[in-house]
This record gives sequence, structure tokens and C-alpha cells, in this order.
Amino acid sequence: MIDMIANEVIDVRSRFTRLCYMKAADFEAFRQVHVTYFRNWGVKMEAFLKQRGTLWACTDSISYADFLLFELLSQHVLLESSMLDEFPLLAAYKARFEALEFMRAFMKKPAFSLPLNNKTATFR
Repeated sequence: MIDMIANEVIDVRSRFTRLCYMKAADFEAFRQVHVTYFRNWGVKMEAFLKQRGTLWACTDSISYADFLLFELLSQHVLLESSMLDEFPLLAAYKARFEALEFMRAFMKKPAFSLPLNNKTATFR
């Protein structure tokens, strides 16, 4: 189950990365396509989280898939601040991850504010 969620997240992350490196002229059009894709994926992920009823994505213990999912959610909120507005479980999940002691400490460090992508990216 953990590997399945990790692979789901990696698939969405790959699409996001392609978006980030699109030519500026194509970025906005593909951005809208990706936002729609993410929202459709979010509906499925929200249903999955509701069905599981666990604290984290797959179990009540945190796994590597949770780190990947948190990163993905955080990146998409940067892309569009309202991205999780229609997904209360995903929004609560992100907030729960941010509330972890090690994350609160990390979020205060300069490394937390580094760009998501290289200088050549359209969306950094």
C-alpha cells in the first residue's frame, strides 16, 4: 500500500515537473490542464484517505510515502494557493505534517525557502 501511494505521488510529481520546465509561452495553458488533472487526482486521493481512516496516508505510522505526499501537496499549494480548498482531508493531512516537531524546526531554516526547481524552470 505504501509503495502504491508513493508511485501515485511520483506520477503526479512527474507531470508537475514537466509543467515547471515548459517554455514560458506554453506554461499557462499547461498549468490549467495540470490543475484540472491534480483536482481529479485529488478527488481520488481524498476518497482513499477517507476510506483508510488512518492518521497518515496508509497507516497510523508515518512512512516515506507521507514525505512524498507532503512535498507534492506543498508544491501544488505554491502553484495555486486554493489547490486544497476542496479537499479537507488533504488540507488537514498537510497541516498535520507541518505540525510535526521536526517539520516545524525545518520550516524555520533557510533551506525550506529554496526554489523548487532549477534556474531554468518556468515555475521555480
